[in-house]
Amino acid sequence: MVQSNAKWNSKNISAVAYVYSELYFLITNRKDLMSIKDIANYRDTLKIARLDSPSQTSKDLLDLIRFYGIDSSRLRFVDTTYHRTRNMLKEGKVDLGFMIVGLGNEVISSILKDSTMHPVAFENTDAYLLRRHKLNKFVLPMGFYSLYRPEKNYETFATKAMLVISSNLSDRTVYNFTRALFEKESELVNEYPFCQLQKVGNEGETYIPVHKAVLQYYNRDQPSFLDRNTNLIATILSVVGLVLSAIPIYIEFKGKEKRKRVKSVILEMQ
Repeated sequence: MVQSNAKWNSKNISAVAYVYSELYFLITNRKDLMSIKDIANYRDTLKIARLDSPSQTSKDLLDLIRFYGIDSSRLRFVDTTYHRTRNMLKEGKVDLGFMIVGLGNEVISSILKDSTMHPVAFENTDAYLLRRHKLNKFVLPMGFYSLYRPEKNYETFATKAMLVISSNLSDRTVYNFTRALFEKESELVNEYPFCQLQKVGNEGETYIPVHKAVLQYYNRDQPSFLDRNTNLIATILSVVGLVLSAIPIYIEFKGKEKRKRVKSVILEMQ
């Protein structure tokens, strides 16, 4: 599973389907850091927990910091896991935590149920989306996780968790896997309520191309070329038939003309 906005070596993997949405969460345990403006104007060093630096999550955080004009020299990044991020926020070892997770993620659920921690809403979201067209705006409604938690609607960004497979698998294996995945969708939703299987477009929608066998499954119910162009083919055949039927008439006509000319020449010679 990868973020759909992540840049990967597409020679080795291919996309199958979107599985669920992943939201950007910026969390603080301090009441003086409740907005992006508060963070940007803070003059002392702030500690922020994140996934390790090579991750797409870390790259997305740095991009947000640049966009909002936050001085990164006043930030101290702590590379860790999401579980440890929650613990460090709870213990006051960091001031902020950043994560990109699904709605059903146990860590973010426990964080947002905790009255001592608060999500920092992102600002100027429309402007940011113009720069990052592979993202979407998402509004998490107040009280989603528990009564009044979050305390108000939370405006953030969303990407999608995308299921990928090895490009070395056979077409038949990939096709059968894709068919089984979508045929079992209702069972997946029963087990994981936030699961939303969606087809992946193949026109630059992600950095990872869709496997050709997956596209074959997506397009299995579409009419064939012959079905889509029945009327056109019938018209072409009719025209060809008319042309072919006219050829003998034309040949006969030209033959009569030639015989008349020969006869005229013979009469003149006499």
